Amino acid sequence: MGGGYYDRDSDNTALDNNSNNIGYSNLSNQMVGKVHEINQIFDPMRFKSEKLVSTHANPIVFALDVTGSMGEWVKIVYDKLPMFYGQIMLQKYLNDPSLSFCAIGDVKTDEAPLQVSNFYQGCELDEVLCKIYLEGKGGGNEHESYDLGAYFYSEKVNLINQDIPFFFLTCDEKFWEECRLQNFKKVFGHPIENNNQQIVSKYYWSKILNKYNFFVLRKSFKKKIIDLEIKIQWERMIGKERVLHISEPKAVIDVILGAICITSGAKDLKGYVNDMVQRGQTKQRISEVKEALLPYWTLISTHPNKIIRNENYSKSTEYKTEKQLNVNDNFENNFNCHEYIKKAFFESNEYNENQKIQFKNYIKLCHELKDKVPEDLICPLTSIMYFDPVKTPNGKVYERLAIYDVIKISGKDPSLNTPLEKSDLETDINTKINSESFYDSVKIIMDI
Repeated sequence: MGGGYYDRDSDNTALDNNSNNIGYSNLSNQMVGKVHEINQIFDPMRFKSEKLVSTHANPIVFALDVTGSMGEWVKIVYDKLPMFYGQIMLQKYLNDPSLSFCAIGDVKTDEAPLQVSNFYQGCELDEVLCKIYLEGKGGGNEHESYDLGAYFYSEKVNLINQDIPFFFLTCDEKFWEECRLQNFKKVFGHPIENNNQQIVSKYYWSKILNKYNFFVLRKSFKKKIIDLEIKIQWERMIGKERVLHISEPKAVIDVILGAICITSGAKDLKGYVNDMVQRGQTKQRISEVKEALLPYWTLISTHPNKIIRNENYSKSTEYKTEKQLNVNDNFENNFNCHEYIKKAFFESNEYNENQKIQFKNYIKLCHELKDKVPEDLICPLTSIMYFDPVKTPNGKVYERLAIYDVIKISGKDPSLNTPLEKSDLETDINTKINSESFYDSVKIIMDI
């Protein structure tokens, strides 16, 4: 993602004095958990008639239990996202990661038992994670509705040209082995075809296990006998090597990062441990992470076929990632994005003279800095840094005039090939601010 790493350094953020040292910061308290109802970008009803599509090589699902006993883990994940995403890119653990967040509660008691997001990259992740509704309830019956997440990501998600996909579930309770059809209708807005009134959830967990590299990050249950039952259930379902026990909440992202590193083959377990040493992790943390990952590392070292990967994956596939798209396949092959967008911008009545001068400087900056401009700030349609970015309902960001022209010609989102209208677009304030900040930081150096 070029320079698209986070500026926030979570490890240097003071812990909240009221958090009982659980491991999240004051910033997390300020940013996460302030939403008091489900945000429409997380509503699974959005996918009543359509599927969530990922065209990235390495889709990663974060399925987070947000009930009362686990909800604080979301704040820990938030704090660790800078390190997580930055390490993936800097250490080259994966080539093209994108994250979808899934928040799971209890369908019997919660207003929002399931929340799901699109797949996002870079600085968008912070913004999206802050919008999760931490309802913080749960049924108190030693089960949560994890099966809803299993159904959605096995049946309602299309992975197009994926290389190595991942699914991580944080939990501390059992999954329901049989699920009532009416619960699925309540959450997804449509019935599921089945001759019985109950669905055996193992069917969907098996599909998750065959579709993703699936890991359960398990927090201990307070009653030891129940904790043992939970452990046995998950190990029988997905294998004991993939059930990773976490005693220190702050280690959750270190374990996930390690699972990604050794699964992708970027490094072996020893190499990942060395990376932890280099970034200053404590001996205690390193020991816990190593202990959690050792059984899985032993498994894939002797049975590499246990790794889920797409043998037909190709970087030169006809499916283009968002960063590789041209404006539209209907345009001529010699289409010059730079010239096109300049012409459209300078002839437009939507911008004043000062804005046109600034946009001209954006073009100059992109030309002279070339690949040093963060990819997060480059429009996939124009190859120019965003000046007036707009966002689609699916979270895709484009330069306003460029996507207007695509809509005029095809009426579709070029990333997803789904219907798109001008009225669907909204100004992306965060991307605009990031572009302006980058511009301000280099314009003196560039003599602009």
